[in-house]
Amino acid sequence: MNIRPSLLPKIAECACYESEAFAGAAADRGNEIDFHFRAILSTSGKEQAEAVAMAAHALDEEAADSLTWACEMSQLLAGDHQLLARDEELKIEACGMTGTADLACPGGMWSADLKSGQIRNYREQQAAYALGFMDKYFEEEWTVYLIYCDQREYVRLQFTRDEAEKIIREQIARRSDPQRFPTPCDYCGWCAQRYRCIPRLEQAMPLVPVVENEHPEQAFELLLADNEKTVAFIRACKTIEDMKDKAREVIKDRLVAGKIEGLKIPGVSLVSKKGNQVFPAEELAEVGKKLGPTKLLKALGSISKSKAEKLFEEAGLEMPADKLIDTAGSVYIQIR
Repeated sequence: MNIRPSLLPKIAECACYESEAFAGAAADRGNEIDFHFRAILSTSGKEQAEAVAMAAHALDEEAADSLTWACEMSQLLAGDHQLLARDEELKIEACGMTGTADLACPGGMWSADLKSGQIRNYREQQAAYALGFMDKYFEEEWTVYLIYCDQREYVRLQFTRDEAEKIIREQIARRSDPQRFPTPCDYCGWCAQRYRCIPRLEQAMPLVPVVENEHPEQAFELLLADNEKTVAFIRACKTIEDMKDKAREVIKDRLVAGKIEGLKIPGVSLVSKKGNQVFPAEELAEVGKKLGPTKLLKALGSISKSKAEKLFEEAGLEMPADKLIDTAGSVYIQIR
């Protein structure tokens, strides 16, 4: 049975979770940030400057800012200790699993995992890395830092050898249990079996009737094979989505109102996402004087046809139609 450390938090939520072959755009973005994170922290001097320049060229502004914060925080946590960021220095083995961490600081007895996106539970995954590094450096305790670069936060986890091994073996046992049963959870959206998962199909009742037959996991596929049923399903989903948005708003308001009293609602957590910082366009006049209007306007980017028409009209000029650029369109269905 091939279990990776990254699979352990999913198994903790659903013992039947299976990763999709293609992780998606968000994972690709995280992998790209991680690549530059290691490249910067595994070098110094001129090589590091080149790695920083490469990251600035490859990443968008938001991702580049997240990367800069993560590198600075890692160096701050390390203090005078050396940081290890090369693949060969970060490989671990634990309870029959192999994996590669993102960063290690043996002198400080800690390792780190860079995470983009929202804050989630990764305790089971980090237990594997912690145990692997404890074995590698003959330690009995280990600290792991989860560095959430987009949120500008880090979480500190501490493990003893016994704690880490217990956490890992519990998840391996859950996965190995022949009687294991799927449990709908926050990871369903990334599971390869999400459209054939019987508990999820039962949750969708009566939108997806799980008929009593030999293959109830095919209920959704049978629905999709029928055009009329598929259209009816889309209509029903639209109604459910409206109700879902209202229900989410109600729960959010209750959690916000009850935050001081410590209100807890099982299965729900209140997440605060830090907004991006922006610079007002009207304050860029001096930049335009120094760099020239062309360079400034290129940095600001193209505007919509309607906005351009309004500006040309206010300036008493005729907008040159041949300068308009056609962007990619899209194809979608409209359910009546």
